[in-house]
Amino acid sequence: MQRELFVKKLQKILTLIAIAIAVIIVMGSILTLVKNKNSPTDNFRHSDPTPQKIINKSRRTSENLTAYTDIGQIRATTKPESQDENGVLVIIEPWFSYPEGDTILFEEIAQKEKKERAIITDFFSRHTIKELRSIGEKAVKEELLSLINAELVLGKLRGIYFNEYIFFE
Repeated sequence: MQRELFVKKLQKILTLIAIAIAVIIVMGSILTLVKNKNSPTDNFRHSDPTPQKIINKSRRTSENLTAYTDIGQIRATTKPESQDENGVLVIIEPWFSYPEGDTILFEEIAQKEKKERAIITDFFSRHTIKELRSIGEKAVKEELLSLINAELVLGKLRGIYFNEYIFFE
């Protein structure tokens, strides 16, 4: 009889503890969202348009563009925040837009593909993840576009886009 009474009291206590933990978790989540005033999707990246969308959009303007998508996926490591830490792995899958019908520029882009990959890898290895996040993806693309265009002699890229842009912390 005493054992059954003890078991019932223990069940009540455990139930109250479980309810208290659930309330603390829910309240903490609500307070965090309200305090930070961030939406849960603030850290998600808005994907770039597909090459076909850029090509179609350019046809409505005076300059028709086409896409160079053969660069493929690049894995780079960011500069470490401190000597005691490692850099963060970043995966990028860039593609370029350039004037349609410019076969000479296409050939130069294809011939310098290793150099372009090295420029991108080197860029990320010179910046910490905090620096990259603070300047933003748009500025990263502008800087990379400038660096790659500096290597091209027979024409210039019009844009750089990322199919993937992922940090693995």
